[in-house]
Amino acid sequence: MFHDELIKDEAELKEWHDVYKRLAEAVDVSLGMFLKVLKGAETSTYATGENHHAVVLMMLFEFADSIDGVSALVRVGSSRNCSLGLRTALEISLAVQYILEDAGLNRQRSLAYEYYHLLGGLKWAQKCDPDHPEGHRLRKELEGDPMPGMFDVKDKNIDVKKEIEKNEKLTNSPRYADVRAEIDRIKEEKKKAKKEDRPVADWSGNWYSLWGGPKDLRSLSRHLKLLSTYEVLYRTWSNTAHGEGAMKRIAGKAEGGLVHFDPLRNPAQLQERCHHACLLTLGLMIAVIDKLVPTMRAEFQSWYAEHMKPALAFILKTNIKG
Repeated sequence: MFHDELIKDEAELKEWHDVYKRLAEAVDVSLGMFLKVLKGAETSTYATGENHHAVVLMMLFEFADSIDGVSALVRVGSSRNCSLGLRTALEISLAVQYILEDAGLNRQRSLAYEYYHLLGGLKWAQKCDPDHPEGHRLRKELEGDPMPGMFDVKDKNIDVKKEIEKNEKLTNSPRYADVRAEIDRIKEEKKKAKKEDRPVADWSGNWYSLWGGPKDLRSLSRHLKLLSTYEVLYRTWSNTAHGEGAMKRIAGKAEGGLVHFDPLRNPAQLQERCHHACLLTLGLMIAVIDKLVPTMRAEFQSWYAEHMKPALAFILKTNIKG
């Protein structure tokens, strides 16, 4: 059952949706300025002639997409599903802030992100090729699987061998020589440590763990002095993302001893989700302005006082119990 179906009075239902709309518009206030800052960052980085900045720009677009998705869900009162977009936005924000943290390491970290993205494409192509060791191994593991044909892409006019060749050429290009050298160094260090029966520094295989970086997202949060955000918000949102929050749907007992479950598109905690969406957007915006477009600081401060502050005030005074 949907939450709307529980409201029998049309006028009351309209009031609910009017609140949803206003909350979504409050989130859109932050998103609108974020896109303006993104454009400023695009212009600023383009002027440097350094194409590695494209990584941050693409990640900022991904962040904006996630927040826009939250706004769309808010418009229909779907609070629970907002967690998925917020979790993605937080991960992107941490990654961007890590790349921008040190101007001297900006290129190195950006290229590491690029390389791992390309490596993912290479591994996928290898799995789709039945003649490649990766593809052969996967097909053995898929025995009895109801959908083994998902990796057979010939009927989609995809030449996997050309895809593998293309991705190998990209990952082996001089552009990523330093990244490959660091990965090789870590592998050799691990072999040496194992041979000498001694511990080796943690390396999780994440792009940000290269050159002694954080091994996982929690460590990355701690490195950026945002551990509280990770522990409180990311873990909560991950509970929904991993399908582990089903027990939270129990809302009490119904008539006849039946259990009452929360309905679909339940607006409970909707204002909290909107508040977090705005704060995530503001936090990343400030980081981008400080590192890439400091000339926008005055404009940002003026905008915040005139537009964002009232939007946040509306969110905080809204009380939805669901």
